[in-house]
Amino acid sequence: MSMQHLTKKCPYCGRIYEQRSYGSVGRKPAPEDAWVYGSPMKLCGNCKRIFIDMDVKELAITELRKSDTAKITANTKMLLPMGAVVAVLLYLLGQPTFAIVAAAVAVVYLAMDLGMYPMRMGKLRKEREASEKRLSDPDYARALKKAGIDVPEKYLKSESNGKDEEK
Repeated sequence: MSMQHLTKKCPYCGRIYEQRSYGSVGRKPAPEDAWVYGSPMKLCGNCKRIFIDMDVKELAITELRKSDTAKITANTKMLLPMGAVVAVLLYLLGQPTFAIVAAAVAVVYLAMDLGMYPMRMGKLRKEREASEKRLSDPDYARALKKAGIDVPEKYLKSESNGKDEEK
């Protein structure tokens, strides 16, 4: 049940621009849990300077995490066996109504995961399309590369002449 809290500040003026929690119930947060998909290029609302947030990844150039494509989430994988054990114990203790409720909660979580899977995949597809659109701007792609992000050559080419431009 480990959650990490992340507070992000502008590297120029120090103003907080994001606060969020990440992690998963039942396991220690992994480094990839800290990052999200989107544009790593940020504009500070306070000082109006542009900077790169290395915890934001362009989906078009980042491999999907296994957890993003899983039909059943880690929380549900943990909840299902727990729900079954609690349901059996409650039934054996003479509480069939509570046993049914415990089993039903676990089954509802499973149904929600399976039902929400197409929507989650649709969101990832839309984010990939948005990422490819952002990266189709060679200036944007070169700015990311200059900041140390590994950008494939196909995004660094100028649309006007099809050749690589100098940095």
